[in-house]
Amino acid sequence: MAKDPKVLEAALKQIRSVREQVDPEVLESAERLARHQMGLPQRPSLALAMLERARAAGGRDRDRVLAELERQVRLRGGNTDKS
Repeated sequence: MAKDPKVLEAALKQIRSVREQVDPEVLESAERLARHQMGLPQRPSLALAMLERARAAGGRDRDRVLAELERQVRLRGGNTDKS
């Protein structure tokens, strides 16, 4: 592999542009599969991480975590109407 900084920077730009075009869910699936293939521990899902945060410290941050979850659902276009 070339060690020329200009070549490396050009390669990084190409990788960034491709990453921006790929669906985030596909990237997450690919990362999960790569971690599994390499025998690395799996990163917890966002839902699990938020649940653990809501339960931590006796549920003290529960309202804040639920507000953050609601914001993320709205950003992703989820329907939160209760009708």
